Amino acid sequence: MTDQPTLDTITPAEFTGLQLKAARMEHAVAEYAKLRVQLEDAERERDEHKESYLKACTTIAAMHEAAVGEVRGPNRGVVEDVEDVRLRAEQAEAAIARVHALADRWGNALGIDKTYARTLRATLDEPSPAATEATELEKTTRVFAALHQSAEQDVSRVIALYEQWVKAGPPPLGTSINRWWDSRLAELHAALLNPTKGTDHA
Repeated sequence: MTDQPTLDTITPAEFTGLQLKAARMEHAVAEYAKLRVQLEDAERERDEHKESYLKACTTIAAMHEAAVGEVRGPNRGVVEDVEDVRLRAEQAEAAIARVHALADRWGNALGIDKTYARTLRATLDEPSPAATEATELEKTTRVFAALHQSAEQDVSRVIALYEQWVKAGPPPLGTSINRWWDSRLAELHAALLNPTKGTDHA
């Protein structure tokens, strides 16, 4: 069994290597901590959108009931059906939960060369579009429905891109880490800013 190096036996090259490994690990832990903060911010923003949307839906349903004597929400073609939009909100929440679980997995598996968390953190750095104050309740409902749908699509594209990276595996030995990450970030940028292309064309 090979003895562990000591301060008396370690070579300068080995000592430099250990310093680099320690620095990378420290950086990875810091990046993961930032990622968790960004996830918490995203969840708070999601809850704020959901609360505002549900209030608008409740008001619209009450107005509809007062006008036509029906308890159900407005008909299609007037405002998006309340139940359908509620399901969209739940799906968006489930997608965010999957990303949260993914972040936990990355955090538990953080190593010297596992910097995937940096990519997801960069994704969450993009501010979510804020809904402007609507002058009509119908417009308000449509705005929040679009926000939920857009958030779900964004998260789904990020998850699909992550799965594509997992299948591809880590960069081969000898590959420039900087160039490898440039390619990954370019793919992420395309997935977020060019949603019509999709990850299948990456």
